[in-house]
Order: sequence, then structure tokens, then C-alpha cells
Amino acid sequence: IPNHVAIKIALELKKLLVDNSLLDV
Repeated sequence: IPNHVAIKIALELKKLLVDNSLLDV
């Protein structure tokens, strides 16, 4: 996986985790 693609995926996953955490609270 190209580095920039891996970073983009990581940021998307992080955003999803943050969104889920905010919804859970």
C-alpha cells in the first residue's frame, strides 16, 4: 500500500472511531 494511501485510510478510520465515540456518549 502506498504510504499516502495508508495515511488516508488511517485518518478515515480515526474519524470513524471519533464519530462512534461521540455518538456513544
